[in-house]
Formats: sequence, C-alpha cells, structure tokens
Amino acid sequence: MINDPKLLILDEPAENLDPTTRAQLYNELVRLKDLGKTIFISSHVLAELNDIVQEITILRFGKVLFSGKTDTIASSGLSTYRIITNDNDKLITLLNKQGFSCKETDDGVIIKIESESQNYIIQNIIYQNSLYIKEYVQAKKSLQDVYDSLVTENDFSSPEDKGGKGEN
Repeated sequence: MINDPKLLILDEPAENLDPTTRAQLYNELVRLKDLGKTIFISSHVLAELNDIVQEITILRFGKVLFSGKTDTIASSGLSTYRIITNDNDKLITLLNKQGFSCKETDDGVIIKIESESQNYIIQNIIYQNSLYIKEYVQAKKSLQDVYDSLVTENDFSSPEDKGGKGEN
C-alpha cells in the first residue's frame, strides 16, 4: 500500500473479482488487520466478512440495527444447535411434541432455541427417552444469520412498501 495508511475505506472491494483474486484480497485484508490497520468495508455480501471483521454496524433503510463487536452480536438472539443421536427420527417426534421447531438434514437434527433452559429441556428429553447422543454442538452464527434475525425482529419494510416516500 502506498504511504502505509492507518485507515482504509473500501466500498464493495470484492465486486467483480474472480475467486482467486477475491481470496487474495481477503487474505491481504486479514494481514492488514493483524498489522493494526483500521478497515471500513461497505458490503452487501456478509458471508465474505465473517472471518475478517471484529466490529460491525448493520444498516437497513438508513437505520442502525446493530453496532458493536462481532462476538457480542454472535451471542445474541436464537442459538442454532446440531444434534445427532442414534434415532434422529424419534428425537424430532419428541421435540415436535414439546413445541420445538426442528428439521432433519444430512448433518443431523437442526434446532433453534431461545434460552439455556430450552437447551436443558432438550437434553432432558434425550436422556429420558434413552437416546444416545453422538453429537450436540452449537452452530456458529454467520453475519448473514444475525442480519436476517435483526430484520425479522423489527418491522423494517421499506418506506415504499408502506406507501410512503423512500428516504436513504
């Protein structure tokens, strides 16, 4: 970088880059971050930012939905767990009877929970029904997951959708 800047402001830096160049760009951004550089990135592709950013501000229609450290945002809201037992079909039936919403995937049973008490209830259901736990892990939230959750929590229809004038 010319003049060794302490601050970089990048708007959609990976736009129209091929996969190899995109990977090189993000490796360079991680290197610069590790050197203590401050990097502002405006991007609509949140998946590309998961491993780079430490702090984030999420905007929607000009309104700040969240601003803070990514480890704080990742621990908020619903938690997703992946569970594998010796009888996943039975587990799904038992969880559905208790009002939990879950689905089976190739990677096991996926369930979203709101609190640690729900986590305890799920573990108790597994234990009381003599199911054998092969895996019980909390899935890491992506920035896209968090964004989707924030948008769903709030009524953030665009002003045009509400019959008003759009403002940016």
